[in-house]
Amino acid sequence: MRDGRIVTFPAKRSRRLVLLNHIAQRFDVGVRYREGEVNVKLRDLHEDYATLRRFLVDEEFLSRQHGEYWRTGGTVDQQVTESLSSTQPPYRLPLSGGSPTARPAW
Repeated sequence: MRDGRIVTFPAKRSRRLVLLNHIAQRFDVGVRYREGEVNVKLRDLHEDYATLRRFLVDEEFLSRQHGEYWRTGGTVDQQVTESLSSTQPPYRLPLSGGSPTARPAW
């Protein structure tokens, strides 16, 4: 990175994962983003925002469904973890397109 922008994508996967983890921090846990919102956040980092978005999804830092994206990977600040664990009822991510409060069948 130079001046806050990505100059080249690391060829080595381990280095690319470090970069993607850094990028994933731009997305809040528990928030769904429209594709246009994701593109705006990524365009600030590199002109090829579509490749960045694809890397984030392929490496499971973001998930997508029906034109919406949400964060599913990367490191999380301890305060965010404590905040999510203290909400009532317990915070749940959608399962297979279900509602955010859906419970697994098991």
